[in-house]
Amino acid sequence: MANDLKEDGNSAFKAGNMVLAKGYYSDALGMLVEPESQGGEDAVGIVFSDQDKKQLDSVVAALNMNLANVAMRQEKFQDAIEYCTKSLERVDTNPKTFFRRGSCYLIQGYAKEAKADLIKANQLDPNNAVIRQKLAEAQKRLDKDLDKTKKAFGGMINTGGVYDDKSSIKPEVKHEDKSGLPRVWLDIKIGQSEAKRVTIALYNDILPRTCENFRALCTGEKGKGELGKPLHFQTRTACFIDWYLG
Repeated sequence: MANDLKEDGNSAFKAGNMVLAKGYYSDALGMLVEPESQGGEDAVGIVFSDQDKKQLDSVVAALNMNLANVAMRQEKFQDAIEYCTKSLERVDTNPKTFFRRGSCYLIQGYAKEAKADLIKANQLDPNNAVIRQKLAEAQKRLDKDLDKTKKAFGGMINTGGVYDDKSSIKPEVKHEDKSGLPRVWLDIKIGQSEAKRVTIALYNDILPRTCENFRALCTGEKGKGELGKPLHFQTRTACFIDWYLG
């Protein structure tokens, strides 16, 4: 019966009737999780096997995701966030759930929370370009908010150098396929030992400004700065490079 209601909800959603779709999804969810009157998981005397519990969690998570989709269509983004959270309480390995909640957080103005969810989505689905683009959007929003804060408080904030905020912008993401990423290399020599080459992939779809700065430091194309100091890594010491790479 719950599956029939879910399918009815899907049909209503495809037809653009969000009110009817929400009603079907909510009724299906009620049958699965409400107490004994509905025969759901809280019904007295009903014991689920581990396999049944896993299947139930999967269906409940999917229904909450469907309700989140309805809420997003209705531009009720806070409701969508709550439905995604309920879905994750059942199944926390679906990148779509983290992506949708992160997208809603971003719309609501919670860039920090959005970034955390989108990083998790990227970890679960590292080759998804749409997730990486949305993560870059969240990072851009954080950078913009930081700039506003610095301008608002002026000298009260230590602006430091160009890399003062690198700890806050380093995403914990991983690309399974690095073939499309640009690369640079450094020949590093320690003491009298033979120089060894280190090749570095630049995640320019996540941190475009940082990657471009680092690429220019590797090529030396910027020459010297206003104070006459070189804007490159040539002949620099290993400890300086180690500090920069952090």
